[in-house]
Amino acid sequence: MRRSWAQLIKRIYEVDPLVCPSCGSEMKVIAFITEHAVVDRILRHLKRRVEDERERGPPGRSGIAAVS
Repeated sequence: MRRSWAQLIKRIYEVDPLVCPSCGSEMKVIAFITEHAVVDRILRHLKRRVEDERERGPPGRSGIAAVS
């Protein structure tokens, strides 16, 4: 029996890649990007976005961890 890529990921990582982590609704694949330059540009954009979020931090919190 052949399994889809989503079923394999769900079995191995115990997470359903087609369920939205924010709201729990079903997601659908709408496109496959195969051009290396386009994939690279998207990943660079997402990395920049993650770095920007890390710099700011959550409101009302300092960047110092409590030590006991």
